Amino acid sequence: MSDENRKPRAHYIHRLSYTTRERLVGAFVLAAIALLFLVLVFNKQTMRYFQKKFVLHAYIHNAQGISTDTHVIVSGLDVGNVSKLGITPDNRIAITMQVLEKFHKLIRTDSKAGLSKLSVLGNTAIEITAGSSNEPPIADDATIQLEEPLSVDQILAQVVPVLDNVKATLAQLNQISTQIDPKQVGQIVQNLAAVSANLKSVSGQMASGSGTIGKLLYDPKTETNLTGAIQSLNVSLKNLEPLVQNANTASAQFPQLVHQFNTTLSGVNGQMQSLPAMVLQTQQVLDDTDRTLRALQNTWPISSSVNKPPTQQVVAPRPPNE
Repeated sequence: MSDENRKPRAHYIHRLSYTTRERLVGAFVLAAIALLFLVLVFNKQTMRYFQKKFVLHAYIHNAQGISTDTHVIVSGLDVGNVSKLGITPDNRIAITMQVLEKFHKLIRTDSKAGLSKLSVLGNTAIEITAGSSNEPPIADDATIQLEEPLSVDQILAQVVPVLDNVKATLAQLNQISTQIDPKQVGQIVQNLAAVSANLKSVSGQMASGSGTIGKLLYDPKTETNLTGAIQSLNVSLKNLEPLVQNANTASAQFPQLVHQFNTTLSGVNGQMQSLPAMVLQTQQVLDDTDRTLRALQNTWPISSSVNKPPTQQVVAPRPPNE
């Protein structure tokens, strides 16, 4: 083999000129930059960096699970994220959120924010309720009310009493079950079976028209008698209608009669009050007449013809004790 064949061959890149190699390297660099730009532009995670946003603030006492990677959700839509966390002078956690401007109309002045229910398990998100359409959109750099969820300790503090009550109830049920005699249960079941059989027999008799209730339900004669009794009752009620009307009329006139009776009693009462005066006047007239008659008896022409009354008593007076 000749020496020329043993000599290694140079790579084709070394056979290019320096200018050509620079252009080739520049083309690869530009292609990589273009590819990176396309990835940044068309990637959903990086597209938000180029979109317009507005800022919201919120304050909370316990920011467990919240970080700058926490998402902001409105009506189930991922509209932004937490951009900054800070501490206020009153020891509260200040949360700054960036929300995409295209979702600004969903967040109104009456919207409220809250941590997701899974925040206690580590999967934290800030959920904002969509506001009313008749309220204006919330302003940029405004503060929204953030409600804090219950912590694990608070949830356990509420669950433990319930578990204690369940445990006590199960213990009472266990105590009751131990006090029940299986024989008594069997006797109760037999009694229920007997009662069920009796009810079945009674319902069969009723369906067949036997017995008092069956005849009452299915006997044509009983139906006819009940119909006649109801008709007689209707006739009696119709006959009572004039009496009821007369009673209503009398009751309507009764207040007038009572008024007239009261008026008559008032007149009689007035006459009775004047009666003593009339009696007194009559007594005076009788006394005057008596004196006049006595004076006439003592005059000369009449006194001679009128016998004087005897002065001697017919019956001598007696003491009251006799």
